[in-house]
Amino acid sequence: LDTVEENLEVLRQQGKNVSRAMLKGLEKRKHNLEAKLEKVEHAIKSRTDDVVDFKQMGIDHIFIDESHQFKNLTFNTRHDRVAGLGNSEGSQKALNMLFAIRTIQERTGKDLGATFLSGTTISNSLTELYLLFKYLRPKELERQDIRCFDAWAAIFAKKTTDFEFNVTNNVVQKERFRYFIKVPELAAFYNEITDYRTAEDVGVDRPAKNEILHHIPPTPEQEDFIQKLMQFAKTGDATLLGRLPLSETEEKAKMLIATDYARKMALDMRMIDPHYEDHPDNKASHCAKMIAEYYQKYDAQKGTQFVFSDLGTYQPG
Repeated sequence: LDTVEENLEVLRQQGKNVSRAMLKGLEKRKHNLEAKLEKVEHAIKSRTDDVVDFKQMGIDHIFIDESHQFKNLTFNTRHDRVAGLGNSEGSQKALNMLFAIRTIQERTGKDLGATFLSGTTISNSLTELYLLFKYLRPKELERQDIRCFDAWAAIFAKKTTDFEFNVTNNVVQKERFRYFIKVPELAAFYNEITDYRTAEDVGVDRPAKNEILHHIPPTPEQEDFIQKLMQFAKTGDATLLGRLPLSETEEKAKMLIATDYARKMALDMRMIDPHYEDHPDNKASHCAKMIAEYYQKYDAQKGTQFVFSDLGTYQPG
């Protein structure tokens, strides 16, 4: 709640440079947090049982295995239109964990009292790194005058606007925090609280990876399309690819479009147009042939195959 009020004060000082939607969003968030606190306060006051709460239990350290399950912690940000930041509302489970850790930290007066154990400390978004510090290094963040995500991002992250494909395969502009800055300082800060071990360090017994690369020559149709793709990259003439002329937005992102076509072409020409031939030298055809061979070879043992492809996979509905 304090960080929301700080953000509101900053926005009010900026005056005309702030959108009404941004100001309204923070005011709504403040109202929701106040309502949540009032609800918790009422529940505590109206409690009639003799249940011992976490503070009364005298716990001085907690170990959290699979700690990434608590990464969905609430945070405040003015960057509500930036993609990839995750859910700022967070979960009650993560908030309960924060309360437990803060109870221990307030008793000791230090950034101690919790050990996180995880194989995927950071997996999806940049905010997960900030929230790790929020859990484990609150006093150090305060010492650096970092009281909210926006203050942390202003120091360690860079926001850019770039072109991307959306879910309907249209080109759109997206704002994201794409880069870390001041990496040495951030790495040093992270290393202060991190002790990591690889599978080799702890002697995990794993089978050796047998990696086989298959060289598949391009089909005549692919060679012809490569030439068209090169011309498109130079001229922006989308009719070469069998599509309508580019819009103004698409013109700015023509290299992104060319890359998308190249990826699809390399897998199977029918990803571009279903009227292309089902050529035996398509990568998809080679893959299907090999999967079938392994299936027949190990069917008696009921062998299992795991197949990954980031293109051309079935989408239900």
